[in-house]
Amino acid sequence: MCVSLQLGPQGAAVTLKNNIIVSDALQKRLEVFTVAGASLSKWGLGKFFNPCAVAVSPNGNCVVSDTADHSVSVYRGEHTCVARFGSKGSRDDQFDNPLYVATGLHNEIVVSDSNNHCIKVSLSSLLLCQFPILSPLLITSDKEVM
Repeated sequence: MCVSLQLGPQGAAVTLKNNIIVSDALQKRLEVFTVAGASLSKWGLGKFFNPCAVAVSPNGNCVVSDTADHSVSVYRGEHTCVARFGSKGSRDDQFDNPLYVATGLHNEIVVSDSNNHCIKVSLSSLLLCQFPILSPLLITSDKEVM
């Protein structure tokens, strides 16, 4: 069943309580639903510019990427921001359009830093590692590399 909502859903994740948290780009907030689609809460209004991806870590924290603010925020519960990191740029501590987030077994935060063409892995705001994502080379029939 698909419930018609006035949302601009970008990302969704399942919480430890088996609810669904959705990042709403139109309303610039997060909304929590039951698996049946009933709205439980709305939060984060005024804290996001364009919340995109959302993930829930094993410790229950909610991780949100904000593509317009070029940042990642970590929330404990619905109102307590325990970490926020990133700004626009290409340095190790910066992002340029962080599209997706995921979390690891030990609460690591994995961010696809889209316009910097890399993946960054952090523990809270401490960068653990990063690695480039290289596009495959396209070779034309004239043997030119594109």
